[in-house]
Amino acid sequence: MTGLLHWIVKMLGDNPEWNEKVRSRDAPPDLPSRVVFETLRLAQSEVIMRKVLEPFEIDGFVVPADWYLRVCVKESHSDAAIFPNPSVFDPDRFLGTRFGRDEYSPFGMRLHSCVGVGATVTIACALVHELSGRYDWTLVRDGPPEFDRFHWRPNRNLRVALNPLQV
Repeated sequence: MTGLLHWIVKMLGDNPEWNEKVRSRDAPPDLPSRVVFETLRLAQSEVIMRKVLEPFEIDGFVVPADWYLRVCVKESHSDAAIFPNPSVFDPDRFLGTRFGRDEYSPFGMRLHSCVGVGATVTIACALVHELSGRYDWTLVRDGPPEFDRFHWRPNRNLRVALNPLQV
């Protein structure tokens, strides 16, 4: 959860036009969730690891029991055939589009999805809504993403200047 919230700040800070769109009085109510889904697509979905319990065949290759299978989710979320301009932050790609689990799976695959999907998306949407709607803010310090042994995360030097909006 913390990683996702950090990435949301990073994505909106790097793409302030989206922050302004969320802040707009005529912003569609689903825009915060689209910001969350696009952040998950670009930054938070990395790999799914599973131990193979029984051998199986895929595309003519047999995967033996007791091997570990790594599904490269981040790479699948960068498929230009599914996500045009895949390196661009564009929450509108989720506007009126529902992707199948074989195309977009930030919370796991098939029957093994994260049980906290609803809570995670709700909390992340609340951050987008509150940050964009209650503050004028900018990134004031940053650096390249860092790997923390398990996941990529925004640079530990990332800093934000917040000024409450006058209501």
